[in-house]
Amino acid sequence: MFEGTIISGRTRGLILKNIRRNNDGSFSWKINNKALLANIGRILDSVISPSESFEPVTGFPVIFLKGENSDYLPSSDYQNILKFFPAAEFRIITNAGHWLHVDNPDEVINAFLSLVDQ
Repeated sequence: MFEGTIISGRTRGLILKNIRRNNDGSFSWKINNKALLANIGRILDSVISPSESFEPVTGFPVIFLKGENSDYLPSSDYQNILKFFPAAEFRIITNAGHWLHVDNPDEVINAFLSLVDQ
């Protein structure tokens, strides 16, 4: 199913995990896509932008992992992230896109384990 339309096997797998077959043989989303679409403009409303009076989150280590081939965490965001998490570390996972835990699980595990060694 979907092989001719969606080339990536991982993307097909993600979609298949989020659909269900109905009693009549048709398919529907498991997720509430109507609610998501109706509220897409409000989803990030509760995200706080750092200001001069903002108190950073401290007291625990934070690591941000980014897939080398992903644009989901641009370096231009690092400055704002550091306002929230002053001790944040940024690590690039090589040979990985957005699903870095699938593309390079060993390097992801090693990144987390390196925090234990600190």
